[in-house]
Amino acid sequence: MKWVKFRIKTVTDAEDIIISTLYDLGLEGAQIEDKVPLTAMEKEQMFVDILPDGPEDDGIAYLSFFVEEKEDGSLEVAGEKTTTEAVLADVKQELEDLRQFMDIGEGSVVVDETEDIDWINNWKQYFHQFYIDDILVIPSWENIKPEDTDKMVLHIDPGTAFGTGMHETTQLCIRQLRKFITPETELLDVGTGSGILAILSLMFGAKHAVGTDLDICAVEAVAQNCEVNGIDPAQFDMMIGNIITDKEVQDKVGYECYDIVVANILADVLVPLTPVIVHQLNTDVWRKKCMENDPKPYKFMKESIKKQPPDWKKIVLLIAGWLTLAALGGLVAAAVFAVTEPKIAEAVTREELPAKVDIPGDEDPNSGQEPDETITASSASASVDSSGSGSEISSSTVDSSTSESSVSESTVSESTEGTESSTSEEPEEGSEVSSVDGETDAEEKDSSLKNYEALYQDMLEVTEKPKRALVTVIGITNQMDYFNQDYENQQQISGLIVADNGQDLFILTEYRIVENVERIQVTFWDETMVDATYQRHDPSTGLTIVKVDESKLDEETRDGLAVAPLGSSYLVSQGDPVVAVGSLVGYSDSIAYGVVTSVTNKISALDNEYNLLTTDILGSTDGSGILVNLDGEIVGIIAQSYSAKGNNVVTGIAISQIKKLIENLSNNVSRAYIGIRGQDVTEELSDKTGIPKGVLISRVADDSPAMMAGMKEYDVIVKLGEHKVETIKQYHEQLGKYSTGDVVTVTAMRKGAEGYAEMTFDVTMGEV
Repeated sequence: MKWVKFRIKTVTDAEDIIISTLYDLGLEGAQIEDKVPLTAMEKEQMFVDILPDGPEDDGIAYLSFFVEEKEDGSLEVAGEKTTTEAVLADVKQELEDLRQFMDIGEGSVVVDETEDIDWINNWKQYFHQFYIDDILVIPSWENIKPEDTDKMVLHIDPGTAFGTGMHETTQLCIRQLRKFITPETELLDVGTGSGILAILSLMFGAKHAVGTDLDICAVEAVAQNCEVNGIDPAQFDMMIGNIITDKEVQDKVGYECYDIVVANILADVLVPLTPVIVHQLNTDVWRKKCMENDPKPYKFMKESIKKQPPDWKKIVLLIAGWLTLAALGGLVAAAVFAVTEPKIAEAVTREELPAKVDIPGDEDPNSGQEPDETITASSASASVDSSGSGSEISSSTVDSSTSESSVSESTVSESTEGTESSTSEEPEEGSEVSSVDGETDAEEKDSSLKNYEALYQDMLEVTEKPKRALVTVIGITNQMDYFNQDYENQQQISGLIVADNGQDLFILTEYRIVENVERIQVTFWDETMVDATYQRHDPSTGLTIVKVDESKLDEETRDGLAVAPLGSSYLVSQGDPVVAVGSLVGYSDSIAYGVVTSVTNKISALDNEYNLLTTDILGSTDGSGILVNLDGEIVGIIAQSYSAKGNNVVTGIAISQIKKLIENLSNNVSRAYIGIRGQDVTEELSDKTGIPKGVLISRVADDSPAMMAGMKEYDVIVKLGEHKVETIKQYHEQLGKYSTGDVVTVTAMRKGAEGYAEMTFDVTMGEV
């Protein structure tokens, strides 16, 4: 059977929209290729030994749609006969229509042909016989070599179930089982898969085995492998179900009847399994084994502990020991206090200052709020009455002296007459102009250069205060070189003093510099370097706050620094001039001038999105710093990680949208979160694709409250509590009204076979 494959190159954020749009054309069952990390739920559904780390997500996605090709070369889409060219034209047209509303990336389409492949059996070419010590593990499609006839032979065909025996953890379990198996052993194999561990245990001499698994494919795999290895079916019972949560499965398996329980499963499953599976263990057997090793009463079991009489001698000695240690500790504490008392007194008597950081926010002028009325210079200008005599000036100041008033009026009149006469006079014939063209050009050029120089000098001056708020943040990690010599590995980036509560300076920087470091240092404007401490970071933006104790700084350094003057990024427009200050190309104390090229780009974050300010200023991929307007206010925090791929122009996060975030980080305050990334479904997009208006979920964070509540990708959030939600901004505003631990009802639309249906989820707010 042949298939025509339509492969689209796009971006990950557009995957769901494109799939939904092309579904309406009759193209169903898209194959998605991207580098987005798998969710916890997706990993649970995969039956693999170890899932390797994939490459870093580059935001690129490939969507493939397959249409069966008939014998005559035609295609059938949505029940109608068509051609490859027609389908291709329709796909390209839909992509171009979507491009008007959202970023779909390259949006190219490649057409190819493919044929069916025997995927079920194709993997066999990679699985060959191997050894585990003296055990030969051989697939059913290979023959035993003559030199291996003396070995224990395990025939294994995993099929689609887990367990070939090749993985190190499987082999480790096999070696341990071989040590402890006896003719009386009752074995429980949780997550049995192909049954390899239980089958080998029976071959080692175990009496009976029970296997459990979640995958129905394991039943057939176990039956086949038991048959080829000559295992009596009565020796191996197989059950399907979740022994961790399913009481019925636990009852079928039985309690306190297994000498050995083996579970060759990932740690994420072993952790919740452990407190459950202890009830299946035969406690009498284990108590007996422990008594053989230690003749004293077995203290592990709770019932044995209760039978132990109190050892009063030991108790008295223990109390006496603690009292002695307490007395010695008191003497040491008294000595330490005597030495440090002057410093403690100084610290206690310091003026109490508020510890809370307050970052004033600003309003988005596009939110519908009317701007304040302002008085322009023209409102106070002189006006002449309709007669045109010029005798009355409405804004003139009248002096108490009549004579002075007359003189003033006379002066105005004469001045007017003089102006009229001078403008009416023509130059006398024969008069000469004394200026020389060359001299005029030189003067004009010199004037232009001076104006140019003055302009840039003015722009430099507006950065004076913001520059005093800039610092260098250094993350230090101790490492060892090739010759086993210790050295300090240092990474640095710009930081910004955003608050001062009189005790600490709060510095905004990027978390990547201080993550997992052993020490943080901050360098101020005068090269003073002091240690800093980590306060809190925001995983969605990568921003963090570190703080410096002001008492570590001398008076001169404190007097010279400044708290960042945060402006309003809502007032920034395309074409506005800005000054970039910081480590633009990897070096500190750099400065560059340019204009804002875009204010509409956005970055998606957990439960929010932020505007980006894009400039025409060039910087490096690891550049950092601030964007300053001509009023000397900071309007953006440079974050080159959000710059477009392959584009090194300086890009900053709009300051207005992160002011509340900065305040929370400085005060070490957590924020409630649900854990989704989404995008607006506008009215135009809804009309085009049929997706309901609201917030379309593009990603659900692993182990987030949203995932725990059952929310999925492609759900469309329409209400948060009782409040209607149509945009990410509205969603974030409503989310800010809740606290960690609150339970909120989220209403969403989910697409099914008959279209979108309303669903509700009770979400317990998490903490970021």
